[in-house]
Amino acid sequence: MKLKAIICCVSLIFLFISCSESDDSDSNEPNPTGTASFGASTSSTVSTRSITITGQISSEGGSPVTERGVVWSTNQNPTTSDNKEPAGSGMGSFTAAISNLEPNTSYNFRLYAINGQGTAYDSQITLSTLEEVENVFIGDVTLNSQSEVDLFAAQQYTGITGSLFIFETQPILSLSPLSSLTFVNENLVIQNASRLVNLDGLENIAGSVSNLQIQNLPRLEDISSLSNLDGVLQFLLLEELPFMTHFDALSGLEINKGFLLIRNNERLERLPSLLYTNAMYYIDLIDNPFLTDISGLNGVEKINELVIKENDALTSLDAITSLQSINQLEIESNSNLTSLFNSSFITEMDELTILGNEKLTDVSGLNNLTIVRGHLTIDQNNSLPQINLSSLQVVVGQTKIRLNHSLTNLNGLSSLERLEDQSIISNNKALTSVDGLENLRFVRNGLLFIQDNVVLSDFCALRPFVDKGQGLFQISGNLFNPRREEIAKGNCSL
Repeated sequence: MKLKAIICCVSLIFLFISCSESDDSDSNEPNPTGTASFGASTSSTVSTRSITITGQISSEGGSPVTERGVVWSTNQNPTTSDNKEPAGSGMGSFTAAISNLEPNTSYNFRLYAINGQGTAYDSQITLSTLEEVENVFIGDVTLNSQSEVDLFAAQQYTGITGSLFIFETQPILSLSPLSSLTFVNENLVIQNASRLVNLDGLENIAGSVSNLQIQNLPRLEDISSLSNLDGVLQFLLLEELPFMTHFDALSGLEINKGFLLIRNNERLERLPSLLYTNAMYYIDLIDNPFLTDISGLNGVEKINELVIKENDALTSLDAITSLQSINQLEIESNSNLTSLFNSSFITEMDELTILGNEKLTDVSGLNNLTIVRGHLTIDQNNSLPQINLSSLQVVVGQTKIRLNHSLTNLNGLSSLERLEDQSIISNNKALTSVDGLENLRFVRNGLLFIQDNVVLSDFCALRPFVDKGQGLFQISGNLFNPRREEIAKGNCSL
């Protein structure tokens, strides 16, 4: 793997003599009688955000040392009431690593030791973290194994100008060595990493990435390390993450004119609350069997295509409250879905597919729809008693109304005037009449097929079409199958 660095940071090691007090050492109070004593020297390793200090307890005093370590502060003569880093107990040498410090900042440190007689402090030393120098990788990075992760991390890059691709071909156990990264300018893609349980190591990446993909991580349980991401996404894919129940760490991210794909997440219960600016191009929610809460889509106002498919626990789309415009809608095979969203703003669509939703009983949320410019499919919705599209006037593409076994009539299509392409009304076991088609006047580019509806016996709603309409129809396989001239004469029902 080829690595290009602008500047490579080098850790500096300083040696301080513990008995040399700082300028403010006269503010130290004497240690209580019988407390511990400290050794002759203290060493430290300094970097941009961390300092490691090694010290020594030379005598425990009047009783055993129960705790020892380092205290620190930007103020003089820190105590255990400030910040502390414990490092064991007893006599001997010890090391304390202090992290999450600010770059190019002075800190005061003292060793401390606690025993039965009280707390003893060593003399103060003052150290400054290094100035953070930009150390950026130019281009894209692909990491396929833990050794590649470790090798890249050893360079201590603070950012990547291109994309970061993590794609396992050999085991990747942890991303924690990547903690020096603070930005990725383009895509962040983590795929097929079968052993990762979290994304620790990415917690310092802030700002925006254009494309975030987390896919096929079968042991992943936690993505909280991504909570510092902000800015604007164009593409978000969360797929095959079987232990994730939510993606709350991504709430607040903005998607602009982009794609949202949430697929095949076996335990997912709710969507993240994202910010949607401008029209979304594509959203799909596919095969998330425990998904019940889709309120994270509340802010979507305009979308080109929405697919909601095979989400077995989903009972309603009512949480989608802001939708004003949609071109293509596919609602398919959601076995417990009973109703759609309610939008009075949606009057036009390019495609509408409502297919295989076993318990769907209400589609009236689309009641203001007047035209479908492409195909209209209402198929295999076994509990649907009415097609409540009472404002629909024109379907330009093919129309299929099939296998809806609770449908008894077509009254929900009472405004329908034009079918511009081949249309089929078939295999609806409870359909007894075509009432609702009284305003149909035009069938073009093919036939209107009304067939194999086993109890259908009333075609009188077609008399106005036979008398004044244009186009052909074919009736067959129903309980009653009148010819055109019979309908014209009034012999239109049993």
